[in-house]
Amino acid sequence: MNGRFTLQKHKLCSVPDTVIQQPVLLMLWRWCVALCCASVLAGPVAAATLLPQQENNYLTTTVYQHTGWKHVDGAPGFINAIAQTADGWLWLGSANGLFRFDGVKFEQITALGGNPLKSNVISSLYAEGNTLWIGYQYGQASVFDGKSVRHFSEMDGLPPGTIFGFARGPDGKMYIGGNAGVGRLDGQRLVHIWPNGGYGGSQATKMFFDQHGSLWVNAYGDIQVNTPGGTRFETVYRSPDASMSISPDGQIWIAGKSLGLLHYDRARKTFDPVLPAGSNSGPLSVDFQHNGQMLLSRIGAMELVENPQSMRSLARITVQNGLSGEHVLSNLLEDREGNIWVGTTGGLDRLYLGTLTQVVLPPGTTQTGLTAGEDGKVWVTSDHDISLMELDPQGHFSYSGLSSITASVRAPDGVVWFGSETGVWRKRGDEMQFWALPKDLTGKPIMAMAPAANGNGVWVSITRLGLFLLQDGEWRRRAGRLDIPDVSPSSMLLDSKKRLWLGFSESRITLVDGDHVVNYESRDGLGLGNILSLYERNGVLWVGGETGVARLVGHSFVPLRDADGRNFAGVSGIVQRATGELWLYGVDGLHRIDASVIAKVLNAGLTEVPAERFDYRNGLVGVPAQLRPVSSLIEASDGRIWYATDDSVGWLDPAHIRRNSAVPPVYITRLKADDLTYHADDSVSLPKNTRNVQISFTALGLTLPQRMHFKYQLTGVDSLWQDAGNRREAFYTNLAPGNYRFTVMAANEDDVWNAQGASVDFYIPPTFIQSRWFIALMVIVFLALGGLLYLWRVRSLTTRMRERIHERVQERERIARALHDTLLQGVQGLILSVNTATRYMRTDFERGEAMIEDSLNHAELLLSQGRDQVRDLRSGSELKHELPHALTELATHLTRQYGIDIFVTSSAQSQPLRQGAAAELFAIVREALINAARHAGAQFIEVQVNYSRRFLICEVRDGGRGISELELLHNQREGHWGIPGMRERAQKLGGVLFIETRPGEGTLVTVAIPAGKVYLAPGWVLRGWRAIFRRPRRWSATPSD
Repeated sequence: MNGRFTLQKHKLCSVPDTVIQQPVLLMLWRWCVALCCASVLAGPVAAATLLPQQENNYLTTTVYQHTGWKHVDGAPGFINAIAQTADGWLWLGSANGLFRFDGVKFEQITALGGNPLKSNVISSLYAEGNTLWIGYQYGQASVFDGKSVRHFSEMDGLPPGTIFGFARGPDGKMYIGGNAGVGRLDGQRLVHIWPNGGYGGSQATKMFFDQHGSLWVNAYGDIQVNTPGGTRFETVYRSPDASMSISPDGQIWIAGKSLGLLHYDRARKTFDPVLPAGSNSGPLSVDFQHNGQMLLSRIGAMELVENPQSMRSLARITVQNGLSGEHVLSNLLEDREGNIWVGTTGGLDRLYLGTLTQVVLPPGTTQTGLTAGEDGKVWVTSDHDISLMELDPQGHFSYSGLSSITASVRAPDGVVWFGSETGVWRKRGDEMQFWALPKDLTGKPIMAMAPAANGNGVWVSITRLGLFLLQDGEWRRRAGRLDIPDVSPSSMLLDSKKRLWLGFSESRITLVDGDHVVNYESRDGLGLGNILSLYERNGVLWVGGETGVARLVGHSFVPLRDADGRNFAGVSGIVQRATGELWLYGVDGLHRIDASVIAKVLNAGLTEVPAERFDYRNGLVGVPAQLRPVSSLIEASDGRIWYATDDSVGWLDPAHIRRNSAVPPVYITRLKADDLTYHADDSVSLPKNTRNVQISFTALGLTLPQRMHFKYQLTGVDSLWQDAGNRREAFYTNLAPGNYRFTVMAANEDDVWNAQGASVDFYIPPTFIQSRWFIALMVIVFLALGGLLYLWRVRSLTTRMRERIHERVQERERIARALHDTLLQGVQGLILSVNTATRYMRTDFERGEAMIEDSLNHAELLLSQGRDQVRDLRSGSELKHELPHALTELATHLTRQYGIDIFVTSSAQSQPLRQGAAAELFAIVREALINAARHAGAQFIEVQVNYSRRFLICEVRDGGRGISELELLHNQREGHWGIPGMRERAQKLGGVLFIETRPGEGTLVTVAIPAGKVYLAPGWVLRGWRAIFRRPRRWSATPSD
């Protein structure tokens, strides 16, 4: 059979597989299902939907979203009044005090303009521009115009007791209602207006002027009115639980638990019932938006209806689904962005228009899927027993009679295929045809479907059973081909070139192009995990997966990420509109990528793109399917984008996305320096030595304040604007003294920027050591110290130069004395001795020969003395070794020369010596050794060097004949200068020389030098002084060899 195999053709009961022309039984069955569903829909809607009831052929849609703040969120309790001033602040009057709210943080206000409030129990608020009127529970009122405050009391004509409200009359004057009546502010005082006869006896719990200028007053259910020009108030309705309100068109309405909802007929001067009360179930109060929408409050619930005529419910909030308190206390406030605010016994509630329209499906609907229908309608599927329905954007629906549909697909020719665990339906126009699955394939849900390339069949992926082609009534596994993976695809697509794309788990995609099959894997850039969606437009293939999105470029896939480099996770729906903009639907919301950005992606290879996100804050309730059905995002024929969550569907019109065009006011709320807090006025002077500065700011966008975007800059510190995201604080540390300007600007959720922003100047004064005077003084001091050091250095060098010159002069004199006393006198004596011997050689040869012998001996002695002098001159240079080592070498030399034993010892811990000191000490010890070797006639000589903390001591001891007292008395031997020279050297080093001797008992020569004169200073001291007085190096321009 050419590799093909045919499964048995299955039929639905005995109905032929030809077109079913709306058989009567099927029509009756659909009618019964519709009645059953209608009876189900007639019950109350689940609390999570925020909606009341559904009609038989109508599913409720809502664009309103609710947010509630309770005490745990920082909101005050028992909010009696709400007002918004022109600067954008939301003011809350409660039993806990006066608060202002920026959408994120509640801030309690205890003083206005530096003046404390009269009480913390606020009963009423009224705003005109930036002027705020405040009424107190225990009497008195205040008015704050942004700069100054004025208080009113009974002394000013104010009604005594609780102040319930304020109203601006047609005469331009302020009317104040309280526990004892209504007063009008004339000039600086209030005059009595109501009740008739003066203050007392009646409480004006609410009052307002209608379009005719009439003043309406509610005195705890006694509804009274005073027409313009009238002198007395007339009672028009009386009921203990009546509350009144006025609609934007000037109509008067009364609501009450026992009354229901009543409308005032001016012509007949009667109240007609609009909403009956039933069994004490009437609304407690009624209020209106500027567009005529009505807010009804009940115990534990509030409901927004479209208008009094249709009474179509737009949103219903109960305590069970988020209402902050059992009772609504304040009047409705509609802010400048169109949000609805009410205060309750437990906190604050807000209703706002979301971007997305949610359609609330019947209870029990789960795992919903979508397929485009005709005329802007869509088909909604569910794998439970809920019947397949056709739905329009307004919520009108019709059941098809099919149930438990798990997959669907629309072919290019308009044919729609539906699949369940039992078989496949095809809808072509008004015709419906069914093909049953073979028995061994039933019981498993169909995961995905795709039209066949020839338009006469459908590809079906059955969970865990594989891929099948239904064509010409026959079911064939993989269309009889072995080159197609025998695995159930999680998603499928027939592209514009009639090629079949199959998406599998573990980042695998297969392309079936006629007889050619191409497999893509992770090595081709397809690192998306499970393939959840495949989409193609204008030849570009987009793939959505568990861990991201990619597009096919050539033979590899290129990922697409958001502007922060993060992946679009869990994308099970992709749509690209004809305009080019791309929509991605994943677990973190619905993302819109602008057409201009997509053009850069396709033409320039951009991989990180800015994306606008729509999530639960925009009305997206739930998450898209991650297994089946994977058609979670489609484009309807009218251009609307439809999305499916786990239990609902919704839509938005990309051509008319609701935007918030209000520019958010920006304010700097607080400046904190170290532990001190300052009000952020235009200019702030901070304490000296301020180290840390914290600046708090906000922007008053009350619709989606969590998406407010801030940028700030501190002049003198930030060279560029700092992107703070949604953070509302800036921190700076280690600021230097000086003037600074902090500027912040903000954008709302739709990127509408307040470029002017807000700014604050602050000044950090310098401390004394940071001041310019101190710096100038330090410069002078350092210059003076530098000059003094320079003079000291010059004098030091001059003194050292003089000392060196003096040393040289002394050395020359010593050399001259040595030459004169030894060499010159010796040579002269030698000459005389030789002349004498020559004369005696002629007369007395023996005597002359003896004299010649003596002359030779004297010449040798003279030569030895000359060598000693030369050695003495050479000893002035620095020693190559430490002093003990040099003395040891000297002792070795003298031992060989004179044949005397010389011993050298030193203390274990030696110290480095100053420059020249070691050489001088060496010369002293050498002179003593030579003298002892020549003249003492000793058998041994001992040398000891002792390094102590206070002195350096050198001792030379011999065991010879000693020195005569005459020589010691004259400090020298006749004709010799050795001992004086030794004393001079010791004195030069700052020390002393001692000689101890006794005739026949030897001699002890001791030289003692103070440690501070001879020891070298520690290394760190030398390095410091050398760094100060280091001479600049002279660099040679001659290159080295």
